[in-house]
Amino acid sequence: MSRFVVVVAFALAALAAGCAAEEANGGGVIVLPDAKVGDSVVRLDVELPDVDLDAEVGPDVAKDAKSDAAPDVAVDVALEVKPDVATDSAGDADADAGPDVTAVPPPTTGPALRTWLEAGSYLTWTHETTPHLSVGGHDGNVRTYLDPILTKSLKAGQTSYPVGAAAVMELYKTTGDQTFGWVVWVKTAAASDGGKNIFWYWLLDGDAKIAAKGSPNCTGCHSAGVDFLHTGFPLN
Repeated sequence: MSRFVVVVAFALAALAAGCAAEEANGGGVIVLPDAKVGDSVVRLDVELPDVDLDAEVGPDVAKDAKSDAAPDVAVDVALEVKPDVATDSAGDADADAGPDVTAVPPPTTGPALRTWLEAGSYLTWTHETTPHLSVGGHDGNVRTYLDPILTKSLKAGQTSYPVGAAAVMELYKTTGDQTFGWVVWVKTAAASDGGKNIFWYWLLDGDAKIAAKGSPNCTGCHSAGVDFLHTGFPLN
């Protein structure tokens, strides 16, 4: 064997022995054992343990390897909608949809309508901001309220209003803010038929002056309005 091969063999054997010694001593300085070098043979006074390279990795090793790995991360891609956002979205949708057209129109009989008015059942309707001097045939100040059906029809620019469209006009004296009567207009059929299918109601100081469909006392003046209604829109 050549001297070069001997030197390489000696170095490899010394390195292996040093690693074994470091492992046994828990790290630190590697101490190489004595070696006897002959002319052609190198003999080391070190015994290396047998290592089975085909052996399977034990469960402890597998467990340690797994513990060092990054933990599994589950990503939840479901989007959570906050209540405020949901509420805001719903509010915007209602605003775009316009007024509720399922509102029940006022009664068309005198006694029931009076009770309905005195209960303030119309106060949630679209209405004018404040009372103002009447520009029609009613004395004193007035304030108009439009039900959801009529409001939607007016917004759409219709000239024939649907069945159930209704308007209430509060009557005030020229001074003061106390109502002393009401005027009510209700569409009772698809065609107004010259005002015959409009229910008119006029209550003044507790006395019902008019409570009938097609009253000539009302149709004569209201015939100049759109579908027998004298109301500017949008309301002020």
